[in-house]
Amino acid sequence: MARYQLPKNFRLHRQCDYTRVLKFRQRIRVGKFEAASAPNNLQYPRLGLAVSRKVSTKATVRNRLKRLIRESFRLRKPQINGMDVIVLVRPGADRLALDEALSMLDNIWFLLENSCVDSC
Repeated sequence: MARYQLPKNFRLHRQCDYTRVLKFRQRIRVGKFEAASAPNNLQYPRLGLAVSRKVSTKATVRNRLKRLIRESFRLRKPQINGMDVIVLVRPGADRLALDEALSMLDNIWFLLENSCVDSC
């Protein structure tokens, strides 16, 4: 059985990486999702997540949103090479329908891909 997961080298882990991306100030907001991005010196993209308790007090809901974002990123990562991306989830995202949330995330990846083509 194939395992579809996002390997650890495709994730942001250190606080200094999060700080660097958030200071770069290139942001895209679509609905209840916001993406901060910065170029990295790697041949692959990395993802960081920020889902606070303000989004939902239930950990299961926050974890579901994180899984949704990671899977969406995993499917689109070849198009956004060389970028570190942090997806910030805004309150109200827990009430979005699945197709609506996926559509917003697809728009974010599309806009990031186009911004990378222009600036990378």
